[in-house]
Amino acid sequence: PDDTRQLYAYVRKTGAITIPHQIGEAGNAWLDNDPLIEPVVEIFQGCRTSYEYEGAPRSDSRLKPKFAYTPEGFLWRAWQKGYRLGVIASSDHQSTHISYANVYAPEASREAILEAIRRRHTFGSTDDIVLDFHAPAHMQGDEFSADPAPPFSIRVHATAPIKELAIIKNYQFVFTTQSRTASLALEWRDAAPARGTSLYYVRVVQ
Repeated sequence: PDDTRQLYAYVRKTGAITIPHQIGEAGNAWLDNDPLIEPVVEIFQGCRTSYEYEGAPRSDSRLKPKFAYTPEGFLWRAWQKGYRLGVIASSDHQSTHISYANVYAPEASREAILEAIRRRHTFGSTDDIVLDFHAPAHMQGDEFSADPAPPFSIRVHATAPIKELAIIKNYQFVFTTQSRTASLALEWRDAAPARGTSLYYVRVVQ
């Protein structure tokens, strides 16, 4: 019953990190999380499906599940529990070139890449897409305090016209736009900031 905690104890000794995998399947209910060694999660797997939230694009269906459907394990459930998790995508064993773990690191070394993952300077994609989402002096994955609300800058370089760019704040879609081209750049500021902690992320559909 405490197998995850045993894994965490071992990982702490080795200086490694863990990345939860196939989170919307096989009975996961987010019983444990150690933010120091488990900073990011697999939001999409090319061999299977999306684990963003129930009903998200490319997610499994409750009515006709293809896999061991466990909505308690979806990413929004973890965030709602207060877990600080960034995201990646990955391929598992049977898919290639349709799921990417994108990492913003200052250099292409093992140490720099692992440190960037620990800082959640990551995003997941299903194509050769570049997404830059940042506030002044802070980039995607950072946690910080600000008053007033900071401007967010977003740049996307996709491989097809952008059908929808959405900003999600605390599980609500607060802004959407689109582009007839594969690139888009904009600045956005929250007009209704709330005291306390808010989670923002960007999702692009092309």
